[in-house]
Amino acid sequence: MTVTAYSPAQKSLHWLISLLIVGLYLLTFGEEFYERGHPMRATIWWLHISFGLLLLGLVLARLGLRLVRGIPALPPTMTPAERGASHLVHLGLYALMLAVPLIGVALTWLRGDTLTFFGLFSIPSRSPPTAIWAVRLRRFTNLPPT
Repeated sequence: MTVTAYSPAQKSLHWLISLLIVGLYLLTFGEEFYERGHPMRATIWWLHISFGLLLLGLVLARLGLRLVRGIPALPPTMTPAERGASHLVHLGLYALMLAVPLIGVALTWLRGDTLTFFGLFSIPSRSPPTAIWAVRLRRFTNLPPT
């Protein structure tokens, strides 16, 4: 089967994921409006974790749909170098869309915290807090200390 256009589901996932990425990025700055210990900071991180898990699920769904349905062919006017660059950029974007939420999951679990998805369900940490690994991972990802 030759795919000539992206399906409505693929287009919807594309824009929903785009909005989630921008929203999550902006949400991280919302914490700065409140002092340490303020309950709103905890609410912001609760939302950040929940939306981050939603992002991870939607990216996995998008990848699955891409594998099952396929994607339209690139224009025949593109050179082999442009085609290669296009594939590399797409691969890089998918890698980032998976890596960033997975690093967030790892940081949360290394702190010994439980992941919660909008209060609907929780995923407890599999191990006690491991501060040294959390610090190393934060340095690797260049995240500020909590």
